[in-house]
Amino acid sequence: MIGYVGLTFANTLIAIGSLVLLVGALFASIALNNYWLIAMTGVLWLFTMFAWAYLTSVASQVYKGALYLYAAEGVVAEPYSQEMLDMAWKFKKS
Repeated sequence: MIGYVGLTFANTLIAIGSLVLLVGALFASIALNNYWLIAMTGVLWLFTMFAWAYLTSVASQVYKGALYLYAAEGVVAEPYSQEMLDMAWKFKKS
């Protein structure tokens, strides 16, 4: 859950930030009367969003794989610590 919330939060920040830049490019395009600017910015924005979505998907799968490896075999994958992987689960108190 922690990994999902962290990735979702980062995705939200990136999406909002990129939309602010896209709107800024739209206003600059209108002010300069240069519509190629918004066209090129839009294409670059789409390419960047697809690349970001791919990157976060890979990061999510790596994190899930590390959690599975830790849960199934007790092995802590190299870039992670045991404390970090333990935070992914809530333990019920008996």
